Amino acid sequence: MIPKETRRCGGGSRNNHAKDAASLPRLSFERVKHAAHGRWLAIWADHGITDLPTPGRHGPCPGCGGRDRFRLVPADQDDGGWICGQGGETTGGDGFSLLVHCGLAANPGEALRLVAGWLRLLDENPRAITSDSALRPPGPVVDGLQPESPKTDYARRIWLEAADDAPVWEHHYTIQKRLLKPGWSAGARRGTVSGRVVGRYADCIVVPVRDLATFEVVAAQAINPQGKKQTFGPVKGHAFAIGAAPSPGKHIDPLIPVFVVEGWADAVAMFIDQGGKACVLAGMGLNNLQAVAKAAADAWQPTKITIVEDAL
Repeated sequence: MIPKETRRCGGGSRNNHAKDAASLPRLSFERVKHAAHGRWLAIWADHGITDLPTPGRHGPCPGCGGRDRFRLVPADQDDGGWICGQGGETTGGDGFSLLVHCGLAANPGEALRLVAGWLRLLDENPRAITSDSALRPPGPVVDGLQPESPKTDYARRIWLEAADDAPVWEHHYTIQKRLLKPGWSAGARRGTVSGRVVGRYADCIVVPVRDLATFEVVAAQAINPQGKKQTFGPVKGHAFAIGAAPSPGKHIDPLIPVFVVEGWADAVAMFIDQGGKACVLAGMGLNNLQAVAKAAADAWQPTKITIVEDAL
């Protein structure tokens, strides 16, 4: 039994802890921004903002969807500086405002909470920031994510956290496509994914995109029930593979035909059409088909590769 003296002392200690918690500094934008300095690529990627252009170069906007109106500001990249043309009406800001621009936070206050949570600053004082709604990050939190490799790390986490025993064949997308027989997932998994295109906490088919030389997952594509697709991680020269792919470092059987198609559904349809006696690669986009064919040729030394732009 705990002595009464200890219980009385504990009560006083709780009062002291309450005073200590009350005396902790509130998490201002300045304090959180200082803690996030140089880490914005990782913060954004962990909330689904990936495939950003090289600082200083124009590229697709993760918020408004423009093809070449967005760029990161090199001189301000450690603080998440960005600019978007928005069809002639230029906007921009820091790392917090990009979360708002992409619809991941409704206002700057919610963006502050998201970033503070990612940095574990709320663990020090969970009452330091007040908000009408406490939002959890729209994706898995990856501890120790490094700014130089956020895209691949986040993609791998999406793939690993997707359930490999969930019924992919019962997903609305595959039912609409009449693609899979019960009990067959066709190399995909099913999981909850958040992103600008697929939406928040969407029930998605998760498709692995692999390096053809090592067969490691380097990217992942999520397909929501409406068929909207969002790819996380680098896809140039990488592909989803179904069929008789060789082991890393090995050449493919010369009798196995190799096809390169655009998407996962195309690959599954082509594989079925070939009676399961083929290796089919999906480049996740028409612009990647040639790069995938070259990567397969270099790694596998097949006798022939056929590119099919419209397989479904």
